[in-house]
Amino acid sequence: MCEIYNFDIFYHQLIIFDESTAPVPNDWGEQHVAQGFAWRPGTVSFATLGDLGDLRVEVHIADDLDVLPDSVRAIVVPFAVSPPGRVGLSDTVNELTTRVSPAEYALLCEIGYLMRRLSGAASRSFSVGIHSPRYSGQTS
Repeated sequence: MCEIYNFDIFYHQLIIFDESTAPVPNDWGEQHVAQGFAWRPGTVSFATLGDLGDLRVEVHIADDLDVLPDSVRAIVVPFAVSPPGRVGLSDTVNELTTRVSPAEYALLCEIGYLMRRLSGAASRSFSVGIHSPRYSGQTS
C-alpha cells in the first residue's frame, strides 16, 4: 500500500492520530520542540522542516524499518490503531483519513526535501514518508 497526500503547512507540524481514540493536537513543550515530535497514545505530532510550505505525505505499510539515506530526520514511535482502522492526518487546518488494519505498529516518520521543477526553476517542498510495520518490540 502506498497513498500520497498533499498538505499546506502553516503551523510547523503534521499530526497523525487514531480517529477513534485520540483528540488532536498535542501540547508542545521545550523537550518536544528539541526532539522534533510530541507523542501520547493514539496521536503523534511531527515537526516539519519549516513553518510554511507544501508537505507531501506518503503512507506505506511495510515489514521493515528501512530509513532512506537522504532523510534529514527519522523518528520511530509506537502507534496503535483501533477498529475500524481509521487514521487521521492533519496539518492543523486540513484533515484527511487513511485506513489501515487495526493493530500495534511502529510508526516511522522520515522527513526530507523533495526537489521539483516549476516553470524551469527548482523549488523545495517537504516530503514525509510514513512507514508502519507491525510493532513487536518495546520502546525504551
